[in-house]
Amino acid sequence: MSKKSDNVSNGPNQYNLFKVLSHPIRQRLIELIHKNIELPYTEILNTLKIDAGQLNFHLKHVKGLYTKNDQGNYMLTEKGRIAYGLIKEVKKIENVREETIVIPKASTFRRFVATVIDFALFIGSPIAVVLILSICAPLTPLDHSPIIITMFLHSVFFLTFVAFSFMEAYQGQTPGKFIMQIIVIHESGRRLNLMESVLRNIAKLYLFPIDLLLGVLFVRKKGYYRIANYYLKAHVISVSTDIPK
Repeated sequence: MSKKSDNVSNGPNQYNLFKVLSHPIRQRLIELIHKNIELPYTEILNTLKIDAGQLNFHLKHVKGLYTKNDQGNYMLTEKGRIAYGLIKEVKKIENVREETIVIPKASTFRRFVATVIDFALFIGSPIAVVLILSICAPLTPLDHSPIIITMFLHSVFFLTFVAFSFMEAYQGQTPGKFIMQIIVIHESGRRLNLMESVLRNIAKLYLFPIDLLLGVLFVRKKGYYRIANYYLKAHVISVSTDIPK
């Protein structure tokens, strides 16, 4: 095998690093990993909006600039951090400003109606279940115990909360958002992960007045109505919005 082939297989060296980084997708790949510190394969794929074949091709060319941790997430190596610094410096020299992604927000009306629908479903779901059970299987005197009814209602509330959190994490939409054709995403363009979705829904369903008041008072000028959205960097946009790359 030639010396040139060895250099490629072992990752970029000082002679071909600039050539490797000349491709815009590889630049964005390095910048993306640097910004997030570590990222799983699927998140890189979704954020770059390319297919798996393209991503694998570009990963092969930047071999040596990244490594994988115990969870299988991609992280920059020391060479990768140097490569990121080179990208930044070249952009400064060429006087190329990095564009700030401006994500068009969904209208306040759509967000309000979606919230009303979600609250109606959240509150109405246990009532609907009780009505269905009372028709299909009439309650016994023991079932009318306040403790049993309270435990039952809390169980249905909790299951509804879990369902909403999973739907928002994996589809970006609760039933209200689906009906109003809006979706919640992270400011980077990816969907929220499950933990972010859980925290956002806790604030929405249990701390909504405080969450909204703090948002309007302190972060409204930054484009956020809710303080939870500000700290989670979550944006609610129209499904039809073309998110800038």
